[in-house]
Amino acid sequence: MPGDRRWPRAFLLDTVERFRLDREIRRFIEHPEDETPAKDADVQRYLQQVGLQLIWPTSRVLQLFEAGAANRVEYPQDSAEDLPRISVSEAQLMAGDLWISVLNHLDDEQIREWLGDDYASAADRLLALRRKAGEALARRRNEVFDICYQFRQQSGDPRVRQVRRFFADLPTSMVRELIARADEDELRQLSTAQVAPPRMLRDALWYRQQLRLNRAYEGLYLASAAGEDSDVLVLHTLETLPCWPGCMRIEVRQASPAGALLDSIGLEQAELQRVLVRADGRYRVYNGLGQSLGEAVDMVTALRAALPKSVRRTLGMPLEADASVLRALLVDHTPLPRVQLLAALGMTAVSPPVAAMAGSSLPSSARGLPSSR
Repeated sequence: MPGDRRWPRAFLLDTVERFRLDREIRRFIEHPEDETPAKDADVQRYLQQVGLQLIWPTSRVLQLFEAGAANRVEYPQDSAEDLPRISVSEAQLMAGDLWISVLNHLDDEQIREWLGDDYASAADRLLALRRKAGEALARRRNEVFDICYQFRQQSGDPRVRQVRRFFADLPTSMVRELIARADEDELRQLSTAQVAPPRMLRDALWYRQQLRLNRAYEGLYLASAAGEDSDVLVLHTLETLPCWPGCMRIEVRQASPAGALLDSIGLEQAELQRVLVRADGRYRVYNGLGQSLGEAVDMVTALRAALPKSVRRTLGMPLEADASVLRALLVDHTPLPRVQLLAALGMTAVSPPVAAMAGSSLPSSARGLPSSR
């Protein structure tokens, strides 16, 4: 990571954790045949449970119960009493046997109705279930990633929980750094006051700002982490490519081609005009005449659809190259520096706490983020 200032270790720890989590989720979704035990058993159990719920048939009810406990958790909730129940113990869930236990409760006809085919063996049925659940999880991948990440941020440390009363959005690694720099008076104030100590509040504001920038850069590498800030980064990084033509303008608008202007690059009078319309987390692409050029699930794919052949050729892209080639081009080129990203996001820089600069070097951009592969 280039730079001449020092950078808190908490940011590196958080980023590495998120890349590892994304890799674990991606392996679960994309490689259903892989039976290698997960490095994080809690994440695997969660993915099994949520994946099962997403594809669960309405014709029966799944019950999860704890041995000796009277209460049982049912899915779907508030189901009719006359529907058949399948009960799985918490012990089976904790052992990672949820899917096997469910399949053992179903006969061949019920499995065929649910999974859509006949399967010669228990292993084939389990693989079919993994694939179906994986497809459902993939459609909600960002949401699944966020919930798994928040689950892993839980801490039993009472001091962490006290700080979280004031800064619930900060990762545990950053909360611990705030605690490590607090003096005795500030630690006492945490447990009694209704507001955070002033110095801790100032430090937390800087952590929040830098965390937001980190999340934007992560979106270049992790599909699960991509959000609107990552879209801003992608758009403005595109403009910094060495061969980017000055004759093109790209606008991002809300809901319709005439909607509110959210972002833009290029001169208003540019010869080539494109409009990306954002709605429901997706993009529709239009040319300067208002003609549709297609629809895309993310910013990079939308930009690929927006770029005419002449611009793709100028950028050195094969004419038939897909969005992954454009993404690689943006990643290989130094992404927008943090100072410029701050401006693109409309943020005013917060002064860093002096005591925080005692880790790895301050990155000027996302270069140095670990590979997600």
